[in-house]
Amino acid sequence: MTAKIISIVQLMLKPAVGLMHRLRYPYKFAAIGLLGLVAIAYLFIVLTANLHHAIDIARQEQAGLAVDQPLLSLIQVLQQHEGLAAAAKSGVPSLEAQRADRMAALNRAVGLVERAIGEHGGQLQLAAGWPPIKSRLDALRRGAEQMGPEQSRDAHEALLKALLAMVAQVGDSSFLVLDPVASSYYLMDAATTKLPATLDTVGRLRAHGALALAAHSIDAEGRAAFVGELAVLRVRLEEVNSVLRMAQRTNPRVAARIAGFARQFEEAIGEVQSIVNHDIVGARFSTDAARYLEKTTAAIDRGYEQTRTLLLPLLDEILAARIAGMQMQRFHSAVLAGPAFLLLFMYLAAGACIAVMSSIKSLRDGAERMANGDFVTPIRLATRDELQHVATSFNHMGEELCRRNQEAHQHADELESLNRKLETLSTTDGLTGIGNRRHFDAVLASEWSRAARLQQPLALAMLDVDWFKKFNDHYGHHEGDECLRRVALVLAASMCRAGDMVARYGGEEFVFIAPNCNAAQAHKLGIKLHKAFETLVLPHQASEFGRVTVSIGVASMLPGSADAPERLVKAADQALYQAKEQGRNRAVCRAMEEPFTTQ
Repeated sequence: MTAKIISIVQLMLKPAVGLMHRLRYPYKFAAIGLLGLVAIAYLFIVLTANLHHAIDIARQEQAGLAVDQPLLSLIQVLQQHEGLAAAAKSGVPSLEAQRADRMAALNRAVGLVERAIGEHGGQLQLAAGWPPIKSRLDALRRGAEQMGPEQSRDAHEALLKALLAMVAQVGDSSFLVLDPVASSYYLMDAATTKLPATLDTVGRLRAHGALALAAHSIDAEGRAAFVGELAVLRVRLEEVNSVLRMAQRTNPRVAARIAGFARQFEEAIGEVQSIVNHDIVGARFSTDAARYLEKTTAAIDRGYEQTRTLLLPLLDEILAARIAGMQMQRFHSAVLAGPAFLLLFMYLAAGACIAVMSSIKSLRDGAERMANGDFVTPIRLATRDELQHVATSFNHMGEELCRRNQEAHQHADELESLNRKLETLSTTDGLTGIGNRRHFDAVLASEWSRAARLQQPLALAMLDVDWFKKFNDHYGHHEGDECLRRVALVLAASMCRAGDMVARYGGEEFVFIAPNCNAAQAHKLGIKLHKAFETLVLPHQASEFGRVTVSIGVASMLPGSADAPERLVKAADQALYQAKEQGRNRAVCRAMEEPFTTQ
């Protein structure tokens, strides 16, 4: 796998290597330097553009905060007006003056929202969404006196729902909801999402509770509605606490203030929940409607006050610090670091080019001296890079040439001896010590050519140890190897002529080449080999003969001009096959046409 990967990489780099081979070193450095400059310039441009984009997003978030602050104030005043209107229209006339005061505050809050949308509405895509809400606010202000309790409540809740939806739209269009930094994200989530939703639920409880306490009655449907709103309030309060805990972890500088606000807010909401549970759902009605309005209004006002004075200013401070940091980073990268890095890159690239060219010249001069026979004068380079290693190698080259020439003469005889030993090892079977298949093929081809030239017959015997696999399975591979060695010894001892050759053909098969041996002599050879193996007393319990036996196939033929030695091998193999078919432990001799058997 590693070699394949290397070959793929080399193939991919082949065009680049070819190009570099065609260029001189100054042009190589110029090409690489130009590409490096382009890459560095591109990276700095992209970095600057990304920083500019990040600054724009942070400014967009600041614009969102600038709109969210008056929107949340408007929602607070509208919730206060809803509660006071519900109580005043349900028989608590003492609250009418406060309701009128909240209506004036509502007018001022609307003006602040219009001013903020006028400044940032186009940027945040709010220009189309505000006029319908403004129209409904105007209708509420004009017709508030004529509305009944239920109609007033429905109108207020519809407007609050629309304003909360606009807060969510501001979060989307200003990227506040996508803020990538945890310290500002959790503050944003608390101030613009979780707290307004929770305070809206408390506002609905304030209006509905004031009606119930003023009437001193509640039906089953109303009780179920209060129970449902209490459940929603518990869930939203837990969401507020969760996001405020995360805001504390990510803003340790103001963690104590956030924790104090969370604790006070939870206590205030707890009082509201207690009144609703015991006095309204429990139908006791012991709390005065005005007192209930005071409690709920205090809880809601505390939430909005901390949002305006703590969460939103802290979020704006974080965004301002982020913008300042990114602007400084952009200045450093675009004005200071970028040009300085480019100049440094060009300076070092020019220095590297000059250093390499001077080293190459020194190497070239030293090589020419060595070519002229000067092996004494060393090459000296001022560099410490890889070219210094090349120079050191050149300096040692002259000394090594003389020494190695002397060693070459001294080791010539040793090398010749080793080559002979190596040749012997390459033709010897490592297990049995007799010739191997390679040696057999070479001798057979040589003897075949000689017999064809002299018109003499050539005999070949093939032997196979009977049921050798069973022997291995029964006695183990160690005993199997010993069995093959003893078979080889018996076979080698059977050679009686100078031209005879035995070899291991493969596995448990052996061969015997007998030059100038006709069919009758081959027959006698088979008998002789078979009898020789009768002296091999080696137990073999998995054999029907109880000892190790061999099957022998012998063939003899006179090579012709169109014949090949493979024909003789095939004939001997067929004779061996017949010996096995006839029951093993026998020799079958084949004079190419008529086989005859010796048992």
